[in-house]
Amino acid sequence: MNRIHVLPPNVADMIAAGEVVERPASAVKELIENAVDAGATAITAEFRRGGAGFIRVADNGCGMSAEDARAAFLRHATSKIESAEDLQSISTLGFRGEALAAIAAVSRAEVLTRQTGAAFGTALTLNAGRIEDCREAGCPEGTTIILRELFFNTPARQKFLKRDATEAGHIHDVAVKAALGRPDISFRLLKDGEETLHTAGDGKLKSAVYSVFGRELGIALLDAAHTLGSVTVSGFVGKPETARGSRAMQFFFVNGRPVRSRTLYAALEEGFKNALPAGRMPVCVLCLDMPPSEYDINVHPAKAEIKFLYERQIFDALYFAVKGALRDAEAHTGLKLPPAAVSGDFRETLKSAGQMEIRESPAAQAAPASAPEHGDVTAFASSRREYRQSAPYMPPPATQEPRAVPIIEDAQAPEWRLIGQALGGYLLAETPDALWMIDKHAAHERALFNTLMSEKTEPMSQLLLQPQTVALPARLCAALLKEEKLLRKAGFMVEDFGAALLVREVPDFLAPEDAPSLLAEIAEKLLSGGKALNVREETMKAVACKAAIKLTQKSAAEDLKALAARVMEDPDLRHCPHGRPVAIRLTRSQLERQFLRG
Repeated sequence: MNRIHVLPPNVADMIAAGEVVERPASAVKELIENAVDAGATAITAEFRRGGAGFIRVADNGCGMSAEDARAAFLRHATSKIESAEDLQSISTLGFRGEALAAIAAVSRAEVLTRQTGAAFGTALTLNAGRIEDCREAGCPEGTTIILRELFFNTPARQKFLKRDATEAGHIHDVAVKAALGRPDISFRLLKDGEETLHTAGDGKLKSAVYSVFGRELGIALLDAAHTLGSVTVSGFVGKPETARGSRAMQFFFVNGRPVRSRTLYAALEEGFKNALPAGRMPVCVLCLDMPPSEYDINVHPAKAEIKFLYERQIFDALYFAVKGALRDAEAHTGLKLPPAAVSGDFRETLKSAGQMEIRESPAAQAAPASAPEHGDVTAFASSRREYRQSAPYMPPPATQEPRAVPIIEDAQAPEWRLIGQALGGYLLAETPDALWMIDKHAAHERALFNTLMSEKTEPMSQLLLQPQTVALPARLCAALLKEEKLLRKAGFMVEDFGAALLVREVPDFLAPEDAPSLLAEIAEKLLSGGKALNVREETMKAVACKAAIKLTQKSAAEDLKALAARVMEDPDLRHCPHGRPVAIRLTRSQLERQFLRG
């Protein structure tokens, strides 16, 4: 039987490093957070290839004395907390005193630091966490840390690093979150000597968003703001048409710290309820300002997960910020969204998201749940009254021709008949023994997809007169560039353009303005599906979805008859390309049982 013994310090340091420094991006994140906490107004991060060989982070913050510079690399050495009580009100990004020790333990590090107003600075050299040299040096005010040969003494960790492009993508994502979380700081990111990100640091979130994502997405964002008790929400949500297939474009910050939270995800999705199809995720950059005592960030080694004291208050604050943004867009730009109720049963919503523990703030407990101080309840009740009092829906005359659908000459075959349209877009058809309800968008989508896929040759490409710049998260760009040949077969020609993609050609059946969202969708599926993904098929799915008539779009009567005919007479049109049902059949016996006739 093995006896218990204490691990040697160098082994303990390596284990601790494994918890904090998973990859080069982890080191960049910790160094940037230290720079922010040092009061920097400008931070530059530079790396080569995937970051394992070289990383440099420089700031113009307060700097360190020689004594503090030596102490900073000791385990659990920190300037940010002094007692257990301080853990109840953490306002800095770093606080555990583990990051620098962990990073130094698995790298060769150089430090140049000079305090504000000091005549000289300090130069420090470390090897695997051990200080080899410490001397006075001339250097700018602030701190510069250089890491070389990351994981040189932990080959197991080095072995599991991904391709340089993948690791570079993770570093870029870290810089993006830092820039969005602190728009008052100017961030620069250099990859192999080329600038891929530069924010103004003017304190305006919209400026940071434009620098990160470009003008195209920037102008498609809606202002979101709401205050509830001690919680203030501000930022932006994307219009429904900017939605993505994953959460890659959702950014949440609490007091400037990027966080993940099921409560925040659930509130965002509830706010967009009925505005997006299943499987689509809204884009957002949302910032919450609140007292540090009302959340706990000390629940995850990387400080990414957060736990809120008053979940209900957080949920409602973010929900009403999102609903307000969508409501204002509808009022000012004509963006039409279906009415949706206030977040009903919050407890059930969070249970479905996996967040079980719920505690309401004193302010939320004092306010009656049935009459919160928001306008949505009244607006919702009013819309419901208008709906009850309105006449049965009749499709208005078509204002434009929908995209063509393969049609059958005799759309009114004797075996069935089209008897109407309900709830703005669902077609109703009757056969001798059943009632059919048809989703016209899903039906048209499948018809277009089948037509596109019937073409045996590769799609033709259209050369864009003005190449299109598409700003995507770095890991999505890397995924697309890695499979450039597959994209070429689908009709796309893309090139690396620093922190973005340059699109020169798109499939001839695709509207150029639809290319950014389609490429983002393909990239997300490439990350999850790899080379097994049929890029041509996924492209056709997305194109068919974008080209198909929308559920509430006005359509000519003859086109509705033709579409119903295609569904009723083609057994292949029973599910859309994404697997959703095209039609639902209610038999006579099922209907009779509902009326207690069976």
